[in-house]
Parts: sequence; C-alpha cells; structure tokens
Amino acid sequence: MSDLAETNKAIVRRALTEILVTENMAVIDELYAPSYVHHAGGDIDRETFRVNEAAFMAAVSESQVEFLNVLGEGEWVAAHYVLSATHTGELAGIPASGKTFSLPIMMHFHVVAGQIAEDWEETNFAGLVAQLI
Repeated sequence: MSDLAETNKAIVRRALTEILVTENMAVIDELYAPSYVHHAGGDIDRETFRVNEAAFMAAVSESQVEFLNVLGEGEWVAAHYVLSATHTGELAGIPASGKTFSLPIMMHFHVVAGQIAEDWEETNFAGLVAQLI
C-alpha cells in the first residue's frame, strides 16, 4: 500500500474520531477542504455539515467509534465503522430516550492534498430510529 493511502486513511480515522468521539468540530476547518461536499441523500457544504454534526453530537453522549474496515487506494478511502452512543437529547424530533444505540455506517472519502474534498455516506437511519423509540 502506498504512503499516500496510509496518510489518507489516518486523516479519515482522525476526522471521524475527533468529530464523533471528542466532539471537536474545529477539526473540520483543518481536515475538510473549503469546497468540501458531503453526499448523503442530498449534497451539503462544509458549514452545513458542521452544523449537522454538532446538532447530532448535542443529542448523544458517551459516543464511541469502532472501525471495522478502513481501506485506501491513493486519494480514495472507504471506511466501515459502528458509532455507539447514548441518546440524551432531541434527535430528529425524537425526545431523549436514554437508550444506547449502535449505528453501522459506510463512507467513501476522496482526500486531496491532505484534506477531505468530498465523501459519500450510507447510514441506516431507520434502524437508528427503531433503536430509539
């Protein structure tokens, strides 16, 4: 595997861990390109992504990320991970339940010059809702 692929895999792991575990939204300015696009049921820009992630993290606590697979090829990284957390605030109109959940997520990242330029996300949101209600 190339050094570029290893570097890009480390960038993806760091971005996901800092956003989803340590809730460090400032890392978005460092690791996500200004022209970043998040593709997940519609395209959003970097600032909208930041707002959405902060809102999600405000609704959960004790979050952990378990990386199942992180694969890299040049500028491309695929990550399959499970986000586990406790639902402690309103999320998508669902009041805090105190329930823990596990959410498998698959993402495909395009990393250019040390920053995430765009990504694609597949998440079973219906499965998450079923765990919370």
